[in-house]
Amino acid sequence: MNNDVEAPLAALILASAKEHPDVREAMLLDRRDSYDLAIIAHSFASPVNIRNHVFTALGGTGCLRAVTVLPSMPAGASEAELAELMDAVDETEKSVYVGPRNETERELLEIWRRLLRLEHIGVADDFIALGGDSATVVQLGPAIQEHFGVEVEFEMIFEAATVRNLAVRIEQLRNE
Repeated sequence: MNNDVEAPLAALILASAKEHPDVREAMLLDRRDSYDLAIIAHSFASPVNIRNHVFTALGGTGCLRAVTVLPSMPAGASEAELAELMDAVDETEKSVYVGPRNETERELLEIWRRLLRLEHIGVADDFIALGGDSATVVQLGPAIQEHFGVEVEFEMIFEAATVRNLAVRIEQLRNE
């Protein structure tokens, strides 16, 4: 990252993360073009919600690539040790931002952002982890039908769980 902004940006990311009520402790790993955040939580914490909290607190700066919830964090851990700990954690305890790869994913992502009232959603983020529920699905189904011209069953949204999976299903329906 640019050395002129690296230290202040890293400090802002850490400060923003520590403001989240579920974060007890946090460390940052510099991945050259972005940062990965490792946290110890007070209780159950959603890595997706913490990533969105930091993104919003920083005014939409997209420099935080991933959030990982760790069971413990050794004092004085080196970046290499922290990276090894983060890589070993189960995928359910991680939230890595993945951007859209095609127009269907991009357009569906915008619908999710609007209905979930979240700015920083990736195509691999889980609908339920983002706060999606049956009330949101009731709005999402018609929004998809209006935008893409296909009807999706509510169960399909829950089963797909991510923008990427749902976009594939929408493309299949459009081609039938």
